[in-house]
Amino acid sequence: MKNGNERVERTARPEILKTFQVGGQTVEALTVEDRGFNAGGELIEATRDYFAQDDDGNVYYMGEDVDEYSHGKITGHSGAWLFGKDSQRLGLLMPAHPKIGDKFKSEDAPPITWEQDEVISLSEIVTVRREFFQIA
Repeated sequence: MKNGNERVERTARPEILKTFQVGGQTVEALTVEDRGFNAGGELIEATRDYFAQDDDGNVYYMGEDVDEYSHGKITGHSGAWLFGKDSQRLGLLMPAHPKIGDKFKSEDAPPITWEQDEVISLSEIVTVRREFFQIA
């Protein structure tokens, strides 16, 4: 994705294993890496986002590890959170059977981060240009 002169590359990283304990069960999450670059092409942030799907088809956001960079060196980890450590509430990223008006939280780890989402349409089509994504 591009935001002004900045660029984000998103890559699925199945070789990076991350597990979480949910309701007494071990859940393995899919890792997706986002690498953010400034207008000059310098890496400014790298995150590893963790997602898992339940048997009903709901997709959960389990948290993210964040590395912030300046001149090639890690300078911080602002915004990082993990289910089971920083929050005891799973983030619901995508309900299996959404209905208009459904509200849910994809990130629920105050005071670190909090996001509430609402289904406003089931018929919209979104097209994303292929060059926005790196397929691994």
